[in-house]
Amino acid sequence: MDLIAFLSTHSYRIISIGTFMIGLVCGVLGCFLYVRRQSLLSDVIGHASTLGVMGAFIVASAVFGVDGRSLIVLVIGSVLAALVAVLLSDWIARTTPLGDDTTMAVMLALFYGGGLVLLRVIIHGSFPGKGGISSALLGSATSLTISDVLTIAVLGAMCLVIVVLFRKEFSAFCFDPQFVSVQGFSPKFLTPLLLGPTVVAVVLGVKAVGLILMVAFAIIPPAAARQWANRLLPMAIIAGLIGGLSSVLGTWLSVSLGSVPTGPVIVLILTFTLLFSLVCSPRRSLVLQKIRRVRRRRELQRRIAQEIGAR
Repeated sequence: MDLIAFLSTHSYRIISIGTFMIGLVCGVLGCFLYVRRQSLLSDVIGHASTLGVMGAFIVASAVFGVDGRSLIVLVIGSVLAALVAVLLSDWIARTTPLGDDTTMAVMLALFYGGGLVLLRVIIHGSFPGKGGISSALLGSATSLTISDVLTIAVLGAMCLVIVVLFRKEFSAFCFDPQFVSVQGFSPKFLTPLLLGPTVVAVVLGVKAVGLILMVAFAIIPPAAARQWANRLLPMAIIAGLIGGLSSVLGTWLSVSLGSVPTGPVIVLILTFTLLFSLVCSPRRSLVLQKIRRVRRRRELQRRIAQEIGAR
C-alpha cells in the first residue's frame, strides 16, 4: 500500500492523526527536557508508566468492571505513576547525598520492575479483557479507536496550549531559574507546570507506540532539531514536525509491512532522521566540521611554511 492510498483510507487516516499528535506533542515538550539536560527523565516517565498501566488495568477491570484497555484509563494510571516517580526522584535527590542520575535510575528500575510483576499477575489471573495488554510495551497503532484518537487530540492540544501560554516563562526557567524567581515566578510553580504536560505527552503513546520506546519520542526529535536551530522556539517547531511526520511515516510502514510493532518502526525512522541531521545540518554537520578542521590545519601549516621560508 502506497502512502497516498494509506492516507486516503478513513481508518488509517484516523490512526495517522493520532500518531502525528503523539509525535508532535512529545517533540515540542521534549525540547525543554533537552535544554535542561534532563533527557533521562523521559526514560523514568516511560518505564514508570508500566506500573501505572498495569495497575490501572487491574483496578478498572476488577474493581470498577470497566474496560481496562481504554486509553483514558491507561493514561490516568500512567500519569499518576509517572508523577509519583518523578516527584519521589526529585525529593530523594534533594534530601539525600544521591545525585539526580542515581535517583532517576532507581525509580526507573523500581517502577518498571513493579509493572512487570503486575503484568505477570494479569496474565495468570482471570481478568476480563486481558488479551493484548502486553502489547502496551511495544504498541500497535492499529489498535487505536476513534475515541482513543479524540483523547490524544484533546490532551495533546491542552499540553500545547500550556506551552504557548507559558513559553516565555518556560524558556527563562530552562536557562536561568534565578531570573524567573526575580520576576515573581516560583520554581515550585513552574516545575510541576512543565513536568505535568511532559508526563501527559509521553504517556499519550501508550497504545500506539508502547511504553518502552516513548522515551525516544522525547529525546530524538529535540536532538535532531538542535542541529538545525539555535533558538528554543524554532527548535521546538522543528522537533514537533520531525516527531509528527516520522510517526505518520512509521505508522504507514508498520501497516504496510504487516504484523510489525509500530513503536520500533517509528524509532528507526527517528534515528535515521537524527543521523541525517548530524551529517547534513549546515552549521553543526559532523562532515562540515571535519572539513573546516582540515582546512584550518592546512592553512596553519601553509602560514608556518611561509614564515620559515621568509627567514
